[in-house]
Amino acid sequence: MKTRLKLVRPESFGRLKRDLVSVQNLSKVFHLKGTHLNVLDNISFDAAKGELVCIVGRSGCGKSTLLNILSGFLAPSSGKVVLEGRSLSRPGPDRCVVFQEDALFPWLTVEENIAFGLKNRIRKRRENRTLVAEYTDMVGMTPFREYLPAEISGGMKQRVALARVLILDPMVLLMDEPFGALDAQSREEMQALLLSLWSRLSHTILFVTHDVNEAVFLADRIIVMDSGPGRIRREFRVNLSRPRNPESSAFVRFKSRIREELTGS
Repeated sequence: MKTRLKLVRPESFGRLKRDLVSVQNLSKVFHLKGTHLNVLDNISFDAAKGELVCIVGRSGCGKSTLLNILSGFLAPSSGKVVLEGRSLSRPGPDRCVVFQEDALFPWLTVEENIAFGLKNRIRKRRENRTLVAEYTDMVGMTPFREYLPAEISGGMKQRVALARVLILDPMVLLMDEPFGALDAQSREEMQALLLSLWSRLSHTILFVTHDVNEAVFLADRIIVMDSGPGRIRREFRVNLSRPRNPESSAFVRFKSRIREELTGS
């Protein structure tokens, strides 16, 4: 399924606004059978409104644990997460998560899956139908709106999963390696779609990935994590113009810098 989307970023959007999310001295220790496992240690960073931040690191560095704390699914051992000046302690509609597994309801159609989260929103049925149609079209799934998840590809399922959370209009979109299980072509299409939607909707996005190429292609800023326990090793501002060409010399040089940081060389 080919996606022809052109990324258009208004010049004013490049001037990031005030911080929306603040992670302050966050640590997480798991206690297991009389022992303890220190997974995250003193993590601190901010994300501005409208910023796309990628978090990269080797397996086991605590990236997914960090995202679970940000979403409210997991409580930190110490430290806190602040959203617009208020501390977070539980899940909320202001943060939505897209996982690697699409988690669609197999008995619902594409359109019904996208509409699912609106059931608790007080709106007229006609308004809901219009909104669902808009977001179904936004992710290129209108021709497949009556299909069940079993009848569409993995890339299409991720389109539906993305529309299902975006329709709720969260302040922060949390993404945990959402394209990791896709083939190379589908992954590139989903990256282009995400950037197009981000340009249009201006969400703050925290995107966990182990793929350096993906991080450099997507991010305004990249946070590199160490493991044992998980700590922030370094942050990089990605000062590459958009749209980015992964084959350009500037892109390749920047990617090499990130890889060197990951390997500690």
